[in-house]
Amino acid sequence: MCSPAFRDAHPDITQAAHLARLPLLHLQPTEPERWLAWNGWFEAQGLTSPPDRHGMTFNSYALVIHAVLMNQGVALGWTAVD
Repeated sequence: MCSPAFRDAHPDITQAAHLARLPLLHLQPTEPERWLAWNGWFEAQGLTSPPDRHGMTFNSYALVIHAVLMNQGVALGWTAVD
């Protein structure tokens, strides 16, 4: 996910592979892993992930969302599961 302004500033991003060129917003990993990280997302798409920690890493999801709102990059979004 990204802000509308960030999306509009990058109209050439039309495929999943193109995301590797953008600043990726990461949530600090945990052991055991509790959420999907960018490397797993790229792997699930059949793509090579960018170099380790390409972009910025935050220690809380709230900070990741704040960075999205401040047009800092692209983050993986979550939805609630009932």
